Amino acid sequence: MFKCAIGHSDDIDTADAVAAALNTCEQRLEGAAPQAALIFCGIDYDHAEVVRLVTERYPGIALIGCTTDGELSTDLAFTAESVLIALFASDTATFRSGVGHPISSAPAAAAATAVAASRFGDERPSLVFMVSDGLTGSADAVLRGVQASTGADVPIVGGAAGDKRRIKGTFQLHQGGVSQDSVAVLAVYGPLHVSAGIESGWEPLGKRVIVTKSNGHMVQEIDGKPAIEFYRHYMGVYARGATMPAYPLGIWPANGDPFYVRSPVHIDEATGTVIFSGEVTQGAEVQMMQVDRPNIVRGARASIAAAMRDFPGSEPAVIFVASCTTRNEMLGTQVAEEARTVQQGAGDVPVFGFYAYGEYAPAALNQAARFHNETCVTVVIGQR
Repeated sequence: MFKCAIGHSDDIDTADAVAAALNTCEQRLEGAAPQAALIFCGIDYDHAEVVRLVTERYPGIALIGCTTDGELSTDLAFTAESVLIALFASDTATFRSGVGHPISSAPAAAAATAVAASRFGDERPSLVFMVSDGLTGSADAVLRGVQASTGADVPIVGGAAGDKRRIKGTFQLHQGGVSQDSVAVLAVYGPLHVSAGIESGWEPLGKRVIVTKSNGHMVQEIDGKPAIEFYRHYMGVYARGATMPAYPLGIWPANGDPFYVRSPVHIDEATGTVIFSGEVTQGAEVQMMQVDRPNIVRGARASIAAAMRDFPGSEPAVIFVASCTTRNEMLGTQVAEEARTVQQGAGDVPVFGFYAYGEYAPAALNQAARFHNETCVTVVIGQR
C-alpha cells in the first residue's frame, strides 16, 4: 500500500487552514497512519505554527516544505496564498527527511548534511523530494551536492522556495522548524514507480550561438560580443528589468538531450553582463526563446502527457507538480488554466504542487537531475 492524501485550504488564519487541510487528508487516508508530509504555503502564514501543528498531530513525521509563489491542487486549482499539505502513508515505503545550511557559502556541505540525515541504513532512495532557498546560494551547486550524496541515478524532484515575487526572503520548512538559506530533502525508500515530464512551451527564436565568456550565473559574452548586445538584438530598448524573463535562453546540451531553459534576471549595464537565475556554462550552445500564453498551457499539457506515457506502472498514486513563477506571472489571470490542464491529463489521479523560483527534475529517468527555469515539471508516483 502506498497512499498520498492532499488537503488544501485558503483560510487566512494559519491554525484554521492547517486544521482544514489535515482533516481532509485524514479523511482521504481512511485510517492509514501518515509517515511523511510535504507542505507548501503562502509567505504570509505563520510558518513555525504550520510546522508545530503538523508535528504535534503526528509526532516523528518526516516533513519538509517551503514558501511559494502560489500553490496548485486537484481541490482548489491555483491559489495565490494557501496551505497545501500532502500526507504519505505506506506499508512498503520508508520516509526520512533532513535539512542542511548555509547554502550561500557551503552548498555542497549543506546538501551532504541534509542527505545524511535522510539516510535509511545502506538503502538507496527510490525518490528524493528537494526544496531550497530560492534567493540565496546557487541552486545548481546545491543540486549537485544532493545528487552526489544520493547517487547519480536517484531521481530528485522539487523546486526553489518563493516569496510571492517580493524578493525579500523565502522559508524552508522541516520537522525541526523553519529556516532560511537551507536545503531540505525527503527521501523515499521502497518499491516505487516514478516518471517525469519536463516541458516549457518556449520556442526557439533566431539562430543558435555559443556562450563565449561566463562565470556561473553571469554571462559576459555571447557569440564574442557583450551578452547585453545579444539581448538588445532581439529586444531593443525592452532588454531591461521585468521584461527579461519573457525571453530566456534555451540551453542545448552537447549530448543531444532536449534543451532546458535559463531565465535572465538582471543586466549590468556597465559591463554588458546578463545575470541568470541558473548557471550558464562557457561554451554552451544557446538560443533566444519566446512564448505566448497558449504555448505555456500547451507546455503543461505536454509535460503531463509525457509523464503519464512514461509511467511504467498501472496505478499512479499521486502527481507532483513544480512550475515556475515566470509562468505564473505571464499567465496572469489565466494561471489556473495550467493546473486544470495538468489535472485533465492526470485523469482521476490527485495532483498537488507549487510555483517555484526554479524547478528540480531529471531530463530522463536514470539521469542526474537538473535545475530548470520557466518549466512545468510533472512527476507521476505509484507503488511498484
